[in-house]
Amino acid sequence: MSIYLAVQGMLGLAWWLALWLVPSWRSQFAPEGFDHDFIMLFALPDAVLFVGCALFGSVLFAVNHRAARPLLWLTTGATLYATLICLGLAITTTGYWAATIMMLAASFCVSIFALTVRRNEPLLPTVPFATAKQSPRVPVAVRTAIQIFVFWSVLLIMLPLMIAWCERELSIPAGPSNNWVGAAIFAVGGGLGIWSSRWMTRHGRGTPLPIDSALQLVTGGPYAVVRNPMAVGGLMQGLGVAIMLGSWMTLGYVLLGGLIWNACIRPIEEQELCDRFGDEYIEYANRVRCWWPRFG
Repeated sequence: MSIYLAVQGMLGLAWWLALWLVPSWRSQFAPEGFDHDFIMLFALPDAVLFVGCALFGSVLFAVNHRAARPLLWLTTGATLYATLICLGLAITTTGYWAATIMMLAASFCVSIFALTVRRNEPLLPTVPFATAKQSPRVPVAVRTAIQIFVFWSVLLIMLPLMIAWCERELSIPAGPSNNWVGAAIFAVGGGLGIWSSRWMTRHGRGTPLPIDSALQLVTGGPYAVVRNPMAVGGLMQGLGVAIMLGSWMTLGYVLLGGLIWNACIRPIEEQELCDRFGDEYIEYANRVRCWWPRFG
């Protein structure tokens, strides 16, 4: 959580500094009919609430201060409010979608973090793990399918398309594009993700979602080759989408997501598995690597 808030604050600070130092960039974020300096009217409130609260919150989370969670909600509210302003300007005018796209992405990320902080443990972990409930009304396989659909729709389709659109609006040069290569990589990554989800559902009796996780430790199938096949598959899919779109920013989004997952989510997930399965998980982790495949 501390790392994410620090990244959000630093990116916001860099963006405002760029607009201040290079006035010609302001025209990219000005609604039609407004002066190019219009965007600077939001500099002070955004610097205090969006940038300042995020940076201060990252420090509070780093030192495990009890005020960290309330400040996270303040940051989330400020981000959502700024997003609604941008969305209103984009709808009622034209030429404001670039800023709106960036704010929608920030709102999505910070809201996910705010909603997944445990109420009884407001600092760590940031992901609330819970074992799956065996409900006859909604079978595990159905819940897994819903999760895959939402993940693919939001993270692998909607956000990359929004990022690529923003890239074009900012006149950023496109990267190399090849639909066939991108589609092939996406298909391989998607196949790996579905295969992993099937093993998780059948042998672990749970879903990929941490709040609905497996009842049994899964070590067979793709999990015998690499410890996190779903993450590997998701990154491959993101790479495929970036190649199909020819988008450097989408590639950066995929790499940043992988780094955040590896630095923030993976240690918490592995600690939870170690606490639940003890020596069984430790032996498995010593035998199968996290990212590098193990064959034979």
